Amino acid sequence: MSYLDNSAADIHDVRVNLRRALDAADITSSEPEISDDGLVEVLGLRGSAAARLCVLLAAGAAQTGLPDGYEAAGLPSGPTMSTAQTMAVRQDLERLLGGMPSGAVSVGIHCERPVIHLTGMDMSGAAALTSLIRSALSDYVTTARDLHAALQKHGLEPGLDFTPGVKRLKITLGEASVEAGAVWASILDGEPVPEGDLECAEYPEAQAIADRLEAAVEAATDGGRMEARLLYYCERCSKDSVLDLGSLPLDVARRLVTALQSAEPIDVSRRTLTNRRLTKGI
Repeated sequence: MSYLDNSAADIHDVRVNLRRALDAADITSSEPEISDDGLVEVLGLRGSAAARLCVLLAAGAAQTGLPDGYEAAGLPSGPTMSTAQTMAVRQDLERLLGGMPSGAVSVGIHCERPVIHLTGMDMSGAAALTSLIRSALSDYVTTARDLHAALQKHGLEPGLDFTPGVKRLKITLGEASVEAGAVWASILDGEPVPEGDLECAEYPEAQAIADRLEAAVEAATDGGRMEARLLYYCERCSKDSVLDLGSLPLDVARRLVTALQSAEPIDVSRRTLTNRRLTKGI
């Protein structure tokens, strides 16, 4: 089940959805837990993480998505905030959560470090918190879905071991077969797909495809960077070589979607990309 789902069957699913939403938003805390009385709690939010959560909740409530430049907006990111600063963030959280069955918002002192606890959330409260975070991340979620659709349009999906998702405020990718990487590069740069059995390519040929894909993405996205790291078969217990594509910032992912949407399809009828993709939620 993805953190996008809003129809969780029970409180355990609600907890997992909330964890995934916090992870997608790069909000660091302990794992959401279920208390002895069956309620959800998020413990140990440092003041800086709670401040970021406030921005997310405000954006989600307004359904505006995160403001442009959010990642570089200078929001508190240090490991600690003073007790006074943390108490001020706590008040903001209380105001933002005031209309939700979110339970108590408390500040605890652990080893002289103030942290915020969200406790006493029932299923509806935790689901509402997840929904607000998801609304704030709407631009990220939409971009991940658009990238998935663009990859499907060009017939690349069978050679991929991922579905584009959102994690730590980036669009996550994953692994691609060397052959899929070669086709992807050709779609972007217009050069022919190399001949030969790319699934069993020698190291120099496989590395050349990784380098070419990086260059094609950079050119197509006006300077955006994709790290196509080659995992050669000798590093993978004699399995096929793959390209680990990592993740992309939102703006680069958007430009990549535009490039793929406008690119002319290429004829890959002579090739059958290996179906490598695992079933994973966005």
